[in-house]
Amino acid sequence: MNGGRTNPLIEAHFDWYRATVPAHPALILDRVQEAIEAGGAQCTRTTGKGRFNYHELTSVCVEDEAVVKVLHGGPNGHPNVESSGSNAPALAGFLRDVWPEHSLTRGDVALDLQADGLFNSMVRTIGVYADRYRLKCTSVINRDPAKGDTYYLGSRSSAVFVRCYEKGKQLQSVQHDGRSLGLDDWVRLELECKPLKPFRGGAARLEPAQFWGLSEWTMELAKEVAGMDVKPIKMRPQVVADHERAMRFLASQYGPTILRQLERCEGNKQLLVDDLLDRIRGEGEHSDSGPRMAEYQPGKGWHVKRAA
Repeated sequence: MNGGRTNPLIEAHFDWYRATVPAHPALILDRVQEAIEAGGAQCTRTTGKGRFNYHELTSVCVEDEAVVKVLHGGPNGHPNVESSGSNAPALAGFLRDVWPEHSLTRGDVALDLQADGLFNSMVRTIGVYADRYRLKCTSVINRDPAKGDTYYLGSRSSAVFVRCYEKGKQLQSVQHDGRSLGLDDWVRLELECKPLKPFRGGAARLEPAQFWGLSEWTMELAKEVAGMDVKPIKMRPQVVADHERAMRFLASQYGPTILRQLERCEGNKQLLVDDLLDRIRGEGEHSDSGPRMAEYQPGKGWHVKRAA
């Protein structure tokens, strides 16, 4: 936009936050409700049918508004937790504090801009980017101009997708008392990110503004229209996070067996480690059948041999 750079009304912020959380759904619901009620609000809960292969949906509500939704039960394993709109930043902060190991499945980051004639200028810019990067561009034009229009850039099935809409007109259209909000020139540019599975742990650690650096075209668009200078970020797997998940799976799946073997080693952890490493490497005199018992031989230390 030539000469059309506009400073955001507020900093980039989450408008949607959905994440998989490695905790029991009852614990998540209790902790969420405790946090909300600590702020002075009174909560209720509602239940309904799940989605995304989850069997149930439980919502924590304040004055009939679903502030946080928790999907749980079914084949997916860990619950999925979601907030949208003005509640999304709070959920993001809560999960990053209480369950920092959560994995982001969807994050929408909004830039709110305001200037005379801004939306028409943004529409032209979107057309330029669609041609420059060969991106799909679609629109939803309201029959009633007072309700505002929406333009989409990119593919909804890709990891990043952008929408631009007349946020002020949208809010005015649901103002039932007829009072003018004076926000007709308020435009929202919003990035929707659905990170690939290997990057979901890493995405849960990004600050909102950083999401605009997930692709070349979103990075340039944010800089051109809002003067944001963000660094490029590659959506690569987080090695530490993946390793940690593997270790947690190992502990969950084989922990009881390992603890029983530790008892057979009479609590000697080094002996247990040596025994496991021998088994992994295919060394030692053990076979697949029969228990191995720990025995202490004076002058020779701890050894493992087959029980009689």
